[in-house]
Amino acid sequence: MEDNFGNTDKPKANKLKIAFTVVIWLAAVCAVCFMLIRGNLFSLSDIFESNLKNLRYQEIEKTDTEDSGFDAYSTVNEMEEYAGTKFMLPGWLPDDYVLQYVIYSDISETAVISFSSEKNEGSEIKMLAAHIIENDEHTSWNLYVEKDDTPPYTITHNNIKFEVYGNNGDTVICWDFNGYTYILSGIIEENEVKKIVNNIG
Repeated sequence: MEDNFGNTDKPKANKLKIAFTVVIWLAAVCAVCFMLIRGNLFSLSDIFESNLKNLRYQEIEKTDTEDSGFDAYSTVNEMEEYAGTKFMLPGWLPDDYVLQYVIYSDISETAVISFSSEKNEGSEIKMLAAHIIENDEHTSWNLYVEKDDTPPYTITHNNIKFEVYGNNGDTVICWDFNGYTYILSGIIEENEVKKIVNNIG
């Protein structure tokens, strides 16, 4: 726009240039972030993705456990109230896995939480939590776990060491926390192990 003397409205033009520059920079930053994520330089899903947020209160039909030494529960929370403790739980598993059963033995102070695949019949991921008895070697997960020749490795998350083993096609993740030894096992792909560990809590 020109005034009565033929001068251009420079302040308005400068504001438009600044706004255009800001938009270009924002677009560039978004593009870089997108490329970093797609390039797996870091993965937000490893940190924030959780498909089992309500696991503790998810209600299921009780499993028949007659003569097994275990009692079945309709929710993890119900089992925890009976056991008098809160267990560490997986916050993420492959999408087709759903809660199958929750059982607990007050004799051995052991909890078992099982997940079954909706896509692959018979495929199961199971988590066992056994109370550690001081100086009793039989409560060590090292004695529970059968291992094959797959090289083991360790993942540290939230200052907890998770030991990862192979067992004839299954992946076994073991860790100790708050007086319990944990074993999570099943057919788990290598790229899924870290995501599972990062969402255990």
